[in-house]
Amino acid sequence: MKAKTIRSIIRKKVNEWLESIEDEAVRTAVSDKVIVTGGAIPSMLIGEKVNDFDVYLTDKGALLALAKYYVAKFKEASPQKHKDGKLVEMSVEDLEDRVRVTIKSQGIAGEGKSEGYAYFEGNEVGDPESDDFVDRAMEHAEAQENEPGKKPYRPIFLSANAITLANRIQIVTRFFGPAGEIHKNYDFVHCTSHWESETVKLALRPDALEALLTRELVYIGSRYPLASIIRTRKFLTRGFTC
Repeated sequence: MKAKTIRSIIRKKVNEWLESIEDEAVRTAVSDKVIVTGGAIPSMLIGEKVNDFDVYLTDKGALLALAKYYVAKFKEASPQKHKDGKLVEMSVEDLEDRVRVTIKSQGIAGEGKSEGYAYFEGNEVGDPESDDFVDRAMEHAEAQENEPGKKPYRPIFLSANAITLANRIQIVTRFFGPAGEIHKNYDFVHCTSHWESETVKLALRPDALEALLTRELVYIGSRYPLASIIRTRKFLTRGFTC
């Protein structure tokens, strides 16, 4: 897929998502602070299906407002309960270096009560079970897109590190800042191209394109090396070498 096509697809996707935010103040605060990076861009470049669009924000204040907005929406639409019937406490923490969604005693919560949609205690995005949960949550949401009352871009999955929306948007709350700062936390270089809403430009890194063209996994470091091992195995099954 050509770069200008990828740029148009991401811009349309982000605009649709922003229009779904009902709080005008939150929408305005977020609109020019969006970065899309991660696996979506390389998937489009080589013609593979996009699993989700990873969204980051450049500004902590905007991220905090957005997280509070979606936690409130989630609590209203999908109230989670303990086995004793009491509501699970959910809140957004403003920490020194991050924004964290706290789900007391559970760690993770997902939309619906069908099998596989209960919370997984203690997991965070990056753990294989949690990633599997997100994939199934996405599939579950897509199957319900035409059902009455199911809004697009509604929150369907919460964890300490990310808020997953229907229509394949994942807002990463663990990190914020410009693309260069975000990519310091990335493990493989081929995932480091990005699009930003402030300039509406797509930046394709030469080293990312080279790694994608040669299907070579180039490790650049990670805060979660065990998760990177899991991801390595996944990429090897998709034809990469290392």
